Amino acid sequence: MGDNTAKAAHTKIITIRRSGCTWLAYSSHTGAHTRKVQGGCTGHSWIYVQTTTGWKSGWKHSSGQAGFSIHSGPAKGHGKIKYSWHKTQRNEAARFIQH
Repeated sequence: MGDNTAKAAHTKIITIRRSGCTWLAYSSHTGAHTRKVQGGCTGHSWIYVQTTTGWKSGWKHSSGQAGFSIHSGPAKGHGKIKYSWHKTQRNEAARFIQH
C-alpha cells in the first residue's frame, strides 16, 4: 500500500472549463495528458512537458487527448516528468502543474 500512496501523492489533476466544455489535465512523474471530457465546442487538447533531465517535448495537440509517457515515444528514457503545461486552444494561457 505504501507504494500506491507514494505514487498518488505525485499525481495532480486540474479541470479546465471553457465555452461549455470541460478538459481534464493530468500529470504524474510517469505521464501527462490533456483530455476533452465534455461538450461540443471547438478546441483541441494541448500539452507540453519537461522532464527531470531537462528534455522538453514541444507542444503536442489532438482533438481528443494529447499526452506523453516516459515509458514510450519521444519522452522514453528522459527521467521523470517535472513540469507540464495544459491548454484547450493554441492562443490561450496554459495551466501549469509542477512536481
